[in-house]
Amino acid sequence: MIDVRRLAVLREVARHGSFNRAAAALRLTPSAVSQQISALERGLGVWDVYGSCEREGSLDSAIRDAVVNDIASLHLPKLVAVAHNGGESFRHARHTRTLGVPVHRLPSSSPANASWSFERKVQAWREVFERYLVIP
Repeated sequence: MIDVRRLAVLREVARHGSFNRAAAALRLTPSAVSQQISALERGLGVWDVYGSCEREGSLDSAIRDAVVNDIASLHLPKLVAVAHNGGESFRHARHTRTLGVPVHRLPSSSPANASWSFERKVQAWREVFERYLVIP
């Protein structure tokens, strides 16, 4: 069962790029953050579209020299859907569509996506997650 609060921990780790900084922002210990992420990993796969890239700052438009990860080469027999986090990720949906499961474009969870409120983002993500995961 996926606990939506764990997704908030994952978002902070991604935003801060570090368990320690995410823990400080969440007022948790790094160990507690690690435990939340470990529990989340049992029901959710997280995959970076890019294996490597150069980027100054946090804007997707600043990405240079990107090398796309080869998700199609992975053996994922239990995969039921792919959800792309924002437009930059979704630009590579042609790769995930080869996996033969539904592919969804979700609004970026980044704070830089200010055109969507946090609540609206959560609702969009929840709608897709509820189709494939058990969420309390």
